[in-house]
Amino acid sequence: LIDFTDLPVCADYVAQVRALGLSPIVISKWLNAISVRATDAQIRQLAALPFIHQIQPVVVFRYKSDSLQAYDLTKPRIDSPGAQNHQLDYGPSYTQNAVINVPKVHDAGVDGSGVLVAMLDTGFRYQQHEAFQKLNVVAEYDFIHQDEVTANQTNQDVSAQDSHGTATLSVIGGFMPGQLIGVAYGASFLLAKTEIYESELRIEEDNWVAGIECAEELGADVVSSSLGYAYFDNGFSYSFDDLDGKTAVTTIAANLAVSKGVVVVNAVGNNDSKWHHNIWTPADGFDVIAVGAISADSLLAPFSCKGPTADGRIKPEVVALGVNVFAATPHYYSAKAKYAYFDGTSLSCPAVAGVCALILSAHPELTPQQVREALLNTASRATNPDSVGGYGWGVVDAYEAVTYFGEPQKKTVEVKDWKLYPPYPNPFIVSRDFYTTIEFDVNDDTAVAIKIYNILGQPVANLLKRTFLRGRKIAIWTGVDNNGRPVASGVYFCRLQIDGHHQTKRIVLFR
Repeated sequence: LIDFTDLPVCADYVAQVRALGLSPIVISKWLNAISVRATDAQIRQLAALPFIHQIQPVVVFRYKSDSLQAYDLTKPRIDSPGAQNHQLDYGPSYTQNAVINVPKVHDAGVDGSGVLVAMLDTGFRYQQHEAFQKLNVVAEYDFIHQDEVTANQTNQDVSAQDSHGTATLSVIGGFMPGQLIGVAYGASFLLAKTEIYESELRIEEDNWVAGIECAEELGADVVSSSLGYAYFDNGFSYSFDDLDGKTAVTTIAANLAVSKGVVVVNAVGNNDSKWHHNIWTPADGFDVIAVGAISADSLLAPFSCKGPTADGRIKPEVVALGVNVFAATPHYYSAKAKYAYFDGTSLSCPAVAGVCALILSAHPELTPQQVREALLNTASRATNPDSVGGYGWGVVDAYEAVTYFGEPQKKTVEVKDWKLYPPYPNPFIVSRDFYTTIEFDVNDDTAVAIKIYNILGQPVANLLKRTFLRGRKIAIWTGVDNNGRPVASGVYFCRLQIDGHHQTKRIVLFR
């Protein structure tokens, strides 16, 4: 779905801004805008440029973490009914899955396979955690520090920076039987680090826009954002009138993403003494699926924000468990604890995003509007939506939503053996294609490695080395080496290695 918003910002305009001694931080083609740090004098110079339509300060939001109760591993493990009644042992994560009827979907063989989910959050420390050893991360990027590492880095991040994102990722994509099963554990993931955990100087709204633009470019089917914006460190605050689905820059970007075929799911927000206008942006977006939080007894969590929007639309759309949600931690809260219990709409959001991934896994032909229809029309209050109480269309029913448009489609390709498919597009023109996709089949739970070699047989890039569940998986190559440097035009070879065997495919790259 291509329109004028996909055109890049005019290079000559950017060059004239640079000529003033300014370095663009974010360049948004969707908004036809750039953000810079400028003095008053430079702002006056910008205003004099004939192509400048509007100048406004970038608002700075102080992130407020969801509350957390550390999980004590010395406690006896609660016996999970999932171990007896379902194919998977959900361990302590059974309740959060059962409340929205996810185990029944997993029993039917639907796990999110074939769906690409983008996570926008504070960072992700997944490499060493047991719950992520079979996670398929296609790409990741830190929009704060402009590198490809989304986990904490020494002298760069505060210790708690990646805790929030690690937890939200585990709710949708974790897989450790007996401990934690994510709602869409078979999906593939894009990870975008857009939010600074604790700082006075931030441009998080701009980073969020950059993150969702990148996700759409890379082919994301679903975006899960447990972030929201309301009031900011520089004194700016959105008014209730601004919650109209078309004012905040993140809301505008979210609406555009949906129009381009992406399902956007956002936490509705948590109540705060400074914010009395209830929902947070971009949850006010017209087609954004805003998610509230309930407890295990299906009562609305006291912190879950309520609508409606300024123009009278129901928000949130749906609710899921957001109290005592079992999730992974990056060993920040305890030297021993690998998991913790979280409260917040930040945790109910990825669960619902996971259900959207399950719907698309079963019915990949559906549009974002149809996914929304299936989700809302099968929720617990579908016949009588709650417009002011914070429930919206009610508690999600994953199985009913997945089967709303019919039983899950049978997979056209059954994975019987491991296989590497020809990369596409090929030839790979970096300036046009951004990346080339590499599909491969895994016929059993096994370790997989994919590397790129040059024509001399020298290793250029290590794309992945992980253990995967059975199924069809994807990796991407953006045309850079292990140091993040663009490689020269030429012939390269993609090599898949599984259990001592390997297959190789050729890639022709042009700059």
